[in-house]
Amino acid sequence: MSGDDASGADSAVAGANTTPAPQHDAGANTTPATPDARVGGRACRGAVGNALGAPPRPREEMRDSPTRLERPLLYVMSLFYTVAGVTHFLVPGAYERVVPPSFPRPLALVYLSGVAEVVLGVGVAVRRTRRVSAWGLVALLVAVFPANVYMATHDIAAEMVPDRAAGVARAAAWLRLPLQGALVLWAWWYTRPTLAGE
Repeated sequence: MSGDDASGADSAVAGANTTPAPQHDAGANTTPATPDARVGGRACRGAVGNALGAPPRPREEMRDSPTRLERPLLYVMSLFYTVAGVTHFLVPGAYERVVPPSFPRPLALVYLSGVAEVVLGVGVAVRRTRRVSAWGLVALLVAVFPANVYMATHDIAAEMVPDRAAGVARAAAWLRLPLQGALVLWAWWYTRPTLAGE
């Protein structure tokens, strides 16, 4: 091979090796996400979701069935108000005496409250009417509280029993006032929806 032919071959090889390198767009991120990065991102989002709290359950998952503790107390409360309502019709005079004088038609109020206690006492034992009846009992207990105050402050309870039991009746009338708050809380307990998963 002549010297000219060797020089031409060397030039051809050198020209083949001088292919320009591809240029990259500086604004584009060409690095693909690795599996570890994707898993880490999901874990991070899960941690944030747990910190913010789970979303509320749908309304269709709610029920009004009482728990194991609530069920027996529910029936006790139902029986308590039903029996108390019936006594309004058996001894209306005793209830009429505790109605404050400023209230009109005390006997009618006695019968009305008796009907309310019977209806609400039965209604709280029925699942479909439980929450509405429980709210009704809360309202009823608030409405009759002035009668409880009147009975304690005017010594009505002591006048309704023999003299030997007057002291006990007087103390019971005063203890009845804070007890009213406990009865309100007891009724309010059944106004709350219970989660099906609990």
